[in-house]
Amino acid sequence: MPASADIAEARLLLERAEREPDPEQETRHIEEALLLLESLDDPTPEETTLVANLQPFVAAVFAGLASYPLAAAGAIGVGVIEAFGSFWASAFKEVIVFTTILPILLWRSLRDPHHDDE
Repeated sequence: MPASADIAEARLLLERAEREPDPEQETRHIEEALLLLESLDDPTPEETTLVANLQPFVAAVFAGLASYPLAAAGAIGVGVIEAFGSFWASAFKEVIVFTTILPILLWRSLRDPHHDDE
């Protein structure tokens, strides 16, 4: 079922629940509507694959793209950051992982400034 059809059906169930005199039936309508709306939050396989492909890149950037052992250490660091991110704010765990790359890139840029070749 397309997302718009699920939303419309959930809206109808909630309207039906408002008019329902029986509390048990009202609760059943609300539960059905919540189940329909809950299914909309699932990421598509394309979204999941994109995130799964970008996390090793973040690990390699942590390592400086220099060596395999440092890339493995970067991968462990990304895993730890993702675990703590999902503990603190599960909805933003990917955002937390990807924003940690910014200070690393800034630090590397300031540590090794590039000079213009003349």
